[in-house]
Amino acid sequence: MPRAHGNAYMGKLLAKLDEKDKRDDPNGNDEECVICMGAKATMQTFPCSHKVVCRKCFIKTIQVAVSQRSLPLRCVICRARILKLRQAALPKVAVTTPTNAVARTMPKSPSLFQCVK
Repeated sequence: MPRAHGNAYMGKLLAKLDEKDKRDDPNGNDEECVICMGAKATMQTFPCSHKVVCRKCFIKTIQVAVSQRSLPLRCVICRARILKLRQAALPKVAVTTPTNAVARTMPKSPSLFQCVK
């Protein structure tokens, strides 16, 4: 893949991630990213278990590390070598389905709908 095409693709991916991060937790209940200070920190590094950066900033960190040939990746907090990475699960939101009031009030027997003469 040509470098220019790869950069355009990566730019689109980062834009999509940015949009998703803004929608994920509108209340801001979790910690924010220590790099951009605007998105929720969702990427957890192992073995140190720090969860302080968002996906977008982590991808940018990987890009910089590869371009500068400064691998292996290291945690931005403790500088420990990152051996494993996990995206923290987002909290599940209870989905409630609206009750169908008409279905609840309708009699189950069709004979009750017959017209009385």
